[in-house]
Amino acid sequence: MENLPFDPARLAACAAEIVANTRELSALGWTPATSSNFSMRMDDRHAAITVSGRDKGRLVAEDIMVVDFAGQPVATPHRPSAETLLHTQIYARYPEIGCVLHTHSHVQTVASRLYAPQGHLHLEGYELLKAFHGNHTHEMAIDVPVLANTQDMPELAARVETLLDQQPMWGYLIDGHGLYAWGRTMAEARIPVRLRARPEETERMSRLRIFDEADPSTPISSTEDLATIAARLRDIGVRFEQWQAAQPVLPGARPDEVMAAYRADIDKLVAENGFKTVDVVSIAPDNPNKDAMRAKFLDEHFHKEDEVRFFVAGSGLFTLHVGDKVYEIRCEQGDLVGVPDGTTHWFDMGPEPSFVAIRFFTEPDGWVGHFTGTDIARRFPRYEPGQAG
Repeated sequence: MENLPFDPARLAACAAEIVANTRELSALGWTPATSSNFSMRMDDRHAAITVSGRDKGRLVAEDIMVVDFAGQPVATPHRPSAETLLHTQIYARYPEIGCVLHTHSHVQTVASRLYAPQGHLHLEGYELLKAFHGNHTHEMAIDVPVLANTQDMPELAARVETLLDQQPMWGYLIDGHGLYAWGRTMAEARIPVRLRARPEETERMSRLRIFDEADPSTPISSTEDLATIAARLRDIGVRFEQWQAAQPVLPGARPDEVMAAYRADIDKLVAENGFKTVDVVSIAPDNPNKDAMRAKFLDEHFHKEDEVRFFVAGSGLFTLHVGDKVYEIRCEQGDLVGVPDGTTHWFDMGPEPSFVAIRFFTEPDGWVGHFTGTDIARRFPRYEPGQAG
């Protein structure tokens, strides 16, 4: 075996952990296509890092390479990301840091554009802040630096070094280019990745609860893990996935702007399923017809076509009645749900509805509900977005 300057077994372990986590983050829509890069410390001179130009949703162990702390490839013909220096400077400076993640979620990217003029994103009172190492309460405030983007990596790394000399940091945003975050472990590095631009987005996540149809008081299981949600719903033929906008979608965007932001995903879904009509529906809390609109969907019904909805913004509660089980899906921004035709279900947009959704139809008449006449929907919890749990 070649006499390598690093431990091959350590590389294999790092590669397995990077691949597993990168695939999961890709499924969440936070690492689209070949964007983003991920690394782990191997020893006091080397890091394992993703090879440049690889689709992060399809990584395998061979897509992870070794670099030294100067960012140079070690014993490999592969080329690392141009941004490798932004990873290795953290390992060289902090011996305790074991992982650096760079993600491109649409929330992070939009936040970087919105807060670039101020030079920082101020976070205060977020519940998730107490999950950071050394913190024991959410009653604190931190400023996340927002750096101007550049293709000159040494110059950008020098600016990061200056910031690190001035203040404690767990990460930073690059204008229009997403988030860099780090931690002692992969799990710790993923904590900043979950932070969103607004408190309500951080505190509420997509969730699946499964009930026995006879007992609406206590769920059999509950999870907020998106991969688990997708797997459980796949078992009953329901599609659940996350999409990422190709361009920022800000509040008040016109329907054509919303459609343009998700055009590639829309076209792919239409081609796969033969949908005839695609539209955008937007409902605000001040809509004078909100009570009637909410009531329209609250009782158990089914359709003679698949019901496919993508949540561009806001949230809602899809509840499916399959066999003797009830599947309650709290859908949040970025979630797509596809309910097969004939599946009995109901939908609750909440007492103060606030969401934008893309809808797909195969029938020219659009939404036609066939109601079962049962009272099961009235026996299960209604959607109250402001309540915990």
